[in-house]
Amino acid sequence: INAEYGAQYKQSKVFVMKKILIALFFLSVVFTLEIGVPSWWWCDSSKDLAWNETIANSKIGSVNPHSGPGDSFVPCFLEVGKRMISQGMISAAYIDSNPWGKGYKPISQMLQEIDSYVSWYPGAINSLFVDDLENNGCTMYDYYSQIVSHAKSKGLNTVICLSLIHISEPTRQAEIS
Repeated sequence: INAEYGAQYKQSKVFVMKKILIALFFLSVVFTLEIGVPSWWWCDSSKDLAWNETIANSKIGSVNPHSGPGDSFVPCFLEVGKRMISQGMISAAYIDSNPWGKGYKPISQMLQEIDSYVSWYPGAINSLFVDDLENNGCTMYDYYSQIVSHAKSKGLNTVICLSLIHISEPTRQAEIS
């Protein structure tokens, strides 16, 4: 990623996070909410400032080495996940069901990602965070039911789901610019 695109991407993430925080504020007037931090940053060590802030100020964090488990174990995420759990947090393994709105991953791939997390990060995850849910009614109910059932069968107690409306790529690029 070139520096200009990286800066634009960072600005767009900040813009989206501001929208989410404003929505959470208004929802908190009506409902009791727990604050969760979508921890999409790398960990160099458990003493990293971002992780310390997440663990000190949140009830929910995510283990997300490669927008999912990736192809191999990453030791620092084991350490961070265990720290979150030791502080009573929800430590959620992150999987994306429809990356960038480009099509849903096969169910076999989604279940394999859960298995990889459970195998590589024992004692470091207690939940699952499924991102980019289908948001056009209940047409994918069976797909998501299999994911939830599989996660529960692997001992993941909570399943967190997030569905944001996908905007078209040209619109997304215009927003980033």
